[in-house]
Amino acid sequence: MKELLDAFRASKTLEINAELFTPGMRILNLAPHPDDFDVAAVTFRRMVTAECDIQLSVLTSGAAGVLDSYCQPPTWEKKSTTREGEQLKSCARFGLPPEQVDFLRIPEADDGELLEDEYTRMIFREQFRQYNPDVLVIPHGSDSNSGHRRTYRLVMEQINHLNHPVALFCCLDPKTLEIDPNGYTWFGDSEADWKRSLLRCHDSQQQRNLDTRGVGFDDRILTLNAESGNKYGSVAPYVEAFEVRIFNHG
Repeated sequence: MKELLDAFRASKTLEINAELFTPGMRILNLAPHPDDFDVAAVTFRRMVTAECDIQLSVLTSGAAGVLDSYCQPPTWEKKSTTREGEQLKSCARFGLPPEQVDFLRIPEADDGELLEDEYTRMIFREQFRQYNPDVLVIPHGSDSNSGHRRTYRLVMEQINHLNHPVALFCCLDPKTLEIDPNGYTWFGDSEADWKRSLLRCHDSQQQRNLDTRGVGFDDRILTLNAESGNKYGSVAPYVEAFEVRIFNHG
């Protein structure tokens, strides 16, 4: 954690690489949906290189994101197991073992997204207690997706109760409305191809994006990474951008 804190003290803009992290550093990704992990896959790869301990906790089933035409029968359970299976396939390709992946299936509101109630708050408290993270990776709070916004709010309710420094990495996503990035993971064509192979594991989302947006899930994410690379003056064609905040406790 010292390397990460020192880097932020030294510069307002941070190149995210393996040297920032230390072996055994605890990384917790609270992902509202199956596939949110893959949006920041290259950054997680840097953490793996540094021998960090990564935990992926998928908060909801993501069933609302599966078209009825994709699953037969189009039940909530079938859609849920489909999306969770896609995430496990992606994690296997990434190299994240199944024991480091939890599917919490937190109850969902009428819009199919995370229900923001006391039971969910209890789940978040337990995640913080169990994993005691040094780094949290979540979507940004300024986002058109209600599940992303609710996850951000619930994390902010809990983060001030930690008794040690923690870094909050809020990821730029295609649905992010407003962000002030200060952390960048730059990557080139070979890692873009690798990231595409992970994104394509989410076949239900590939098909949904093709049907509803006319562009695949893989192209949607990598186009954002390419636009960010151009916008933020990267030394490589692609970038995963984050708004990073350090909470100093203890």
